[in-house]
Formats: sequence, structure tokens, C-alpha cells
Amino acid sequence: MQTSFLRDATIATTVKLRVIGRQQQLLRIDFETPPSHEVLAGKLADFDRLLRDADVVILSDYGKGGLAHIALMIERARAAGKRVLVDPKGEDWAKYRGANLMTPNRGEFRQVAGRWRDESEMTAKAQALRGELGSMRCW
Repeated sequence: MQTSFLRDATIATTVKLRVIGRQQQLLRIDFETPPSHEVLAGKLADFDRLLRDADVVILSDYGKGGLAHIALMIERARAAGKRVLVDPKGEDWAKYRGANLMTPNRGEFRQVAGRWRDESEMTAKAQALRGELGSMRCW
């Protein structure tokens, strides 16, 4: 495994402000700036270089903006014959088209598919979404 960092002088490190009352955290406010589209585009060369030696590609950024080019990354990984696993965030799952596996939790799935009454209805919603996005599996 290899790690590659890129310093972006245009953004500050995330600051987490915690409001404490009677020795208990009442509130946390995060001040963060996502990396620029251009900086992330520059990281695609690193992705392509590392892709050659990878068996599997796992993509997750906790919804922080680090995967602005995820559709292109999935496309490149699949073209290279790699399996792609995605931990989805947000409501736009079309950008994950082509991934082999997605691992949403119930809340993330509900945000995209809507509510369900029972396991049968949840399964039907998962299958419909799977059909829209290709042959991936949703676990």
C-alpha cells in the first residue's frame, strides 16, 4: 500500500469547534473547505499510476469532496480490469455507475431510494436502483 499526499496552499486544515457545557459536548461546528476541482484533477495522475498495481479499488471520502472525479476514477479502474467498491455519500448515486459493489448503510440507502414498509419492498427498491446503475451489488 502506498500513500500520496498533495498540499493545497489555498485551503486551511479543517477546524472543529466544540461547545462544552457542564463537562458535556453540546455542539460541534466544523469549518472546512473542500479541495479545488483543479487540485483533485492533478491527483488523477497518481491514481492512474497506483491503479496498475492494485487488485481492487476502494473509494470513500465521507462526503468531504475528495472524490470530485469519482465517475472518471471508476471508469478508469474498470477499463483496467479492477473491481471497484464504493462507500456512497449524498443523493446522486449516478456518479457511482460502473462500481461492482456499494456499501450504503440503511440511512444512506433510504435517502436515495425512499422509505419502505418491509424487507420485500426494500429489496425491490434495491433491485430497481441496481438496474438503474448497472450490475453492481448493494450491500
